[in-house]
Amino acid sequence: MNREATSNRGSFFIVTFYVLVYYINSTLIQGAIVCQFIEGYGKRKCR
Repeated sequence: MNREATSNRGSFFIVTFYVLVYYINSTLIQGAIVCQFIEGYGKRKCR
């Protein structure tokens, strides 16, 4: 039972990770939001 719980937690983590990567990539395509994010947290000006 512990093995199933661990595998389910791992699968949930993997799915969440890929969703975050997909969301970040789609945001990078938009560009402006990432530009503002980098400018705000990275103290870098947008080109």
